[in-house]
Amino acid sequence: MAGYLDREGYASGFLDDLRARCIALANDGSEVLLVLMDIVRVDSDLDRELRIALSRALGVDERNVVLMATHTHSGPEVSLGEWSTKPLNRDEQAIVRKFRSELVRKVVNCAVAAFESMESCRAELHRAEIFGVASNRIDPSKQFDPEMLYIILASSGRIRACLANFACHPTVLGPSNTLYSGDLHGWCSRELEEILGSVVMITNGAAGNVSTRYTRRGHGVEELERMSAIVVDSFVKALDSATAIELEGDELDLEWYSMNVPVKEVDLDELARKVHEYENEYRKLLESNAPHAEVQKAKSKYFGAKIALERFRRIGKSVELRLGVLRIGRFSALLFPGELFVEYQLELKNNAIQRDLYATVVGYANGYVGYVPYPGYGETYESLVSVVDPSYLEELKIKIVEIVLSKR
Repeated sequence: MAGYLDREGYASGFLDDLRARCIALANDGSEVLLVLMDIVRVDSDLDRELRIALSRALGVDERNVVLMATHTHSGPEVSLGEWSTKPLNRDEQAIVRKFRSELVRKVVNCAVAAFESMESCRAELHRAEIFGVASNRIDPSKQFDPEMLYIILASSGRIRACLANFACHPTVLGPSNTLYSGDLHGWCSRELEEILGSVVMITNGAAGNVSTRYTRRGHGVEELERMSAIVVDSFVKALDSATAIELEGDELDLEWYSMNVPVKEVDLDELARKVHEYENEYRKLLESNAPHAEVQKAKSKYFGAKIALERFRRIGKSVELRLGVLRIGRFSALLFPGELFVEYQLELKNNAIQRDLYATVVGYANGYVGYVPYPGYGETYESLVSVVDPSYLEELKIKIVEIVLSKR
C-alpha cells in the first residue's frame, strides 16, 4: 500500500471499491478526456503508460488526456522509483507492475464507455462551502480553502456528470488501516453518485498543507462516514439553494506548459544527521505521552528527513514541471503534477475573481514532483521532502497566475 511510511504489512482486503472515473468532453472540434483514479499519485512513468494506451485504444491525441489521482493513502503502491512510499524489493516491484498493467486495462475500458455514452449537455458552475473537514495541517490557525467548486453537466433535466474540486489530504483512514479504500474523496464521490444518479468526479486541489489532521475525531470507518456526510450535505444544500453561475460561452480548451525547475542542493551527511536527531525527538515525545498533535508533528519531521535522504540520493539537478490549463467557459483549472500548498490556490482564485472569472488548482495530475511549499513556511515535513529549490517559489507564484489567466 502507498501513503504511510509507518504502515506495517500488506493490504488485507477492501473497505470500499477503488474506482477509476472518466468524463469525456467535446465541443466544436475540441475534445478532452478526464480520468480520476483512487490512487496516491500519477508519476511520470504511469502517466506515459496510460497516455500511450488511451491514445492507441481511442484514437485520441495524448495531449487531450488529463490523468489525476485522488491521493488516497489507502490504495496500492503505483511507483517503482524515487516516488514510491517505501523502497521496494524485487517481489514488490513485480506486484506493482502487475497492478499497473491491470489499472491501465480497466482505465481504457472506462474511457471507451465514457466516449460511447456522450450526449449534448449544458454546463453550469456551482460552489459550496465545507467546514469541519479540512484545515491547515501545519498550523490550524493558517489558511485553508473551504470552497468546493463543481461543474454540473446536465441533459434533458437529468444530471449526466459532475466535475468537482476540493483541497484536502484524504487521510481519514490512518496507517493502521490495511483495507483498500478511496478514503474521503472516493467515499464522497460514491455517496453523491447514489444521490445524483450520475458520475461524480471529486478531484483534489492544492492540498500540500491541508488535511483532516485537526478536524477528525479518529481514524475508523465511523469517522470516514461522519466527515463524508459533512461534505455530501454541504454539496446537496448548495445545489438545491444556490443559483448556478453562468459559464458564459461554451469554450473548451486544454493547454500544456513545460518548465525545468531547479532541485535544491542538499548535504547528504547533514541530512543523515537530521534523521538521527529527529528520530530521537520523536521517540522522547512518544515515551513522555506528549499531546497527539505534537507527536504527529515530530513523527512527520523524522519521516520527512528519512524520505528526503533516500530521494536526494537518486534525483538529478532539475525536474520537469508539466502544467496543464483546462478551460470551460469562465472556469479554469490549473493541472499540477504534485502537492502545492493551498496558498497558491487561494491567490489564483482571488486573481480570477477580480476578473469576474473562476479558477482552481487540480493537484496530483499528469506526473508527480512531490511537495511544493509556499514561501514563508519554516522547516516542516513538507519542506524536508520537497525537491524544489526554495529560491524558485516566488517565481512560481507569479507564473501560476500568468499561465492560467493570461488569455483572459
